[in-house]
Amino acid sequence: MAEVKMKKGNREILILIALGVFFITIAILLAIESEKNCEEIETVDCSNVFLGVCFDSESLYYKCDIIKQECNVITWERVSVIKYLQEKDIKIYGTKRCIWCERQIEEFGQFKEYVSENLFIDCDITPTRCKNVESTPTWKQGDKVIHVGYKPLSEII
Repeated sequence: MAEVKMKKGNREILILIALGVFFITIAILLAIESEKNCEEIETVDCSNVFLGVCFDSESLYYKCDIIKQECNVITWERVSVIKYLQEKDIKIYGTKRCIWCERQIEEFGQFKEYVSENLFIDCDITPTRCKNVESTPTWKQGDKVIHVGYKPLSEII
C-alpha cells in the first residue's frame, strides 16, 4: 500500500514539474516575440525634414537632411520635437552635473549632441542666461518659464 501512494505522489510531482516547464516555455516564447516586435520599428517618410543648422561636426557641408539618417517612428518623433522647440524658441536650462538634465538630453537619442549644443543652456557656463531658473531642468520660451523638471518627449508637443 505504501508503494502505491509513493508512485501517486511522484506522478503529481512530475505533473507539477511539467506544468512549470510548460509555463516557463510560454513566457520565454512571449518574451522573444515581444523583442522581435520592438526591433521591427515602423519606418516613416522623413523626406524634406531639415533641422535648420548642421549637427554633423565632421562636415561643414552636411545639410542635416534627415533622409541621410536611418528614419523610423522614433527618429521622426525626436526630429519633430526638435523642430517644435526651434520654432517656439524653447530652451532647456540646466547643468551637465544635473542627473535629470542629463536624462532629458538622452531622450533625444542620436540627436542629443545637437540638442546639447543648440537647445540646452548650461547654467554653470553661462549663469547670466539662467535668470529665474530655480531648479533644473527648466524649460523657457524666451524669458518665460513654461515647465520645470524632466519631461518625456511624448509630452512636449
